[in-house]
Amino acid sequence: AYRLIPTILNVDENGPAKGLLEKGDLIKKVTLTVPEDARGAEESDGDDLEFDLANQEKEVSLENAFWEMQVHPRRIARLEISRNGKDMK
Repeated sequence: AYRLIPTILNVDENGPAKGLLEKGDLIKKVTLTVPEDARGAEESDGDDLEFDLANQEKEVSLENAFWEMQVHPRRIARLEISRNGKDMK
């Protein structure tokens, strides 16, 4: 068995994460939030989804979070990271 280490390898200098994420940041948690304008709407697909990647449970993984991002493309992805041993939101 194997487990991916959720590490930022590169940040697009023209992308939305520029200045927020850096190469080497460790992703600790991914939260997929339903946009405010979709809450309660039929297409909202339920509640926010949270993936605590520091948790070593098999079903809580970066792979699962990535899959959910594909299934729910309207959700807003929020990351909690660790940079040089310091937790950041």
